[in-house]
Amino acid sequence: MQLQLRLIVLLGGVLGATAAGNSAADLMVTGGFISGNLLYASMTSESEIDRERAAGYVSGVVDAEAVTVATQRASPLFCIPTQGITTSQTVEVVERYLREHPEQRRYTGAGLVVLALTSAFPCAK
Repeated sequence: MQLQLRLIVLLGGVLGATAAGNSAADLMVTGGFISGNLLYASMTSESEIDRERAAGYVSGVVDAEAVTVATQRASPLFCIPTQGITTSQTVEVVERYLREHPEQRRYTGAGLVVLALTSAFPCAK
């Protein structure tokens, strides 16, 4: 039940409205949702600052999931390999998912990060 509720809350944002803004920095300052379109644009930007912001965003989603699992004794939504992965590898997984699913980029970035990582790193049942 907790897992279902977490999925509903997290992915509820996926179905919600995305914020208007001109850049990732605008949305981060105003606290609005970052869409998959904006996240992908930041990941593929020529600007190192934009790419670093995207990496920080992905890391934040991964960290939030880890804290939720640890503090709520919840089942994880995705299972990173036991040998671990780097932040850049995690970003590559998310970028590939967004590149391969452009029709989903209109949804919120956080939900898409979770979907990408759940697809790449499903938990054993």
